[in-house]
Amino acid sequence: MRFLLVILIYCAQPFGSSGQTDTIAEINAQPDQRVIFQSKVRQLTSYLNEGNESAANILFKDVSKSMETFIKTTQAAIDSADGSEKRKLKDKLDRQRQLMAQFQSYQPNLIRNRQSIDTWTH
Repeated sequence: MRFLLVILIYCAQPFGSSGQTDTIAEINAQPDQRVIFQSKVRQLTSYLNEGNESAANILFKDVSKSMETFIKTTQAAIDSADGSEKRKLKDKLDRQRQLMAQFQSYQPNLIRNRQSIDTWTH
C-alpha cells in the first residue's frame, strides 16, 4: 500500500513546463490539481482499507484519468520547450508513463485479490 501511495503522490508533483507558456492562471491552478489528486488517492486508500471494491474501482478509474491529465500537461510542455528543458521534460514524461503503467497493473489486484489489498494496508 505504501508503494502505491508513493507512486501516486509522485505523479501529483508539479510538472515542469516552459516559462514561455506558463500563465498566472496555470501556475495558480497547479496546486489545486495536486491537492485534489492527493485527496483522491487518500480516498482510494480508504476504500481499499474498508474493502469497498465497487467504490475503489470507480475511484481507481478517476485517479487514472488524473494521471493521464498530468501526462498530457507534460507532453504539452515538451512541445513548447527546447534544449535542456525539453530533455528534462522528456525524462519526466518517461517516468510518468512508467508509473502510470505500474498503477494500471495494480487494478486486477485491487478489485479481485483481497489478499493483495490486505498486504498493502500493513
